[in-house]
Amino acid sequence: KYGNLKHSIVIFVCNFDLFVKNRSVYTFESICREDTEIHLQDKRKTIFININGSREGVPKELAHLLDYLKTKTPTDGFTERLEQRVLKIRKDTEWRDDYMTLEMKMDEKYEQGREQGLKEGITKGIQQGIEQGIEQGIEQGIEQGIEQGIEQGIEQGIELGIGQGLRVQIQKKLNKGKSISQIADECEESEEVIWKIIRENDWNA
Repeated sequence: KYGNLKHSIVIFVCNFDLFVKNRSVYTFESICREDTEIHLQDKRKTIFININGSREGVPKELAHLLDYLKTKTPTDGFTERLEQRVLKIRKDTEWRDDYMTLEMKMDEKYEQGREQGLKEGITKGIQQGIEQGIEQGIEQGIEQGIEQGIEQGIEQGIELGIGQGLRVQIQKKLNKGKSISQIADECEESEEVIWKIIRENDWNA
């Protein structure tokens, strides 16, 4: 039913300015061409993110994230955590031979996780934002919900990709006959984490 439609937001992250207006964020909703004051309440939004656009009016946390996607240089706590996790997984010498194949798998997991995370995060963020918007203004609440959804979605996507990389490393080291303590030391993880992953995948150790 029309009244039961769920919030639907499609986000495109671009390294170019599709609309040539030097904005970082372009948000589109369904409106009536004949009377632009009429908005179709279909709960649909389409958002284009331009990482090269002006940061004027962009929330600080989202601006840091866009700067990181553009320059690969972290500028706050969240982007620093992303950078450290990526560097940690890439420095394993045994993993370099499989890097391109694994990177494709990570990209796939990243996309799956990002899509799922964005949907869940944005839905929760918008719901929370709308509730706050009753008192503070609906527009402000929706902006906060979108920002939280983008950040949560990307973080979940990267975590999924990195977790897949760690499992591949552990399996390779087990096949080479290395002990749990050696694997934990080389992967810079605790033995408890290594054992947990082994049990989850039903591997012999």
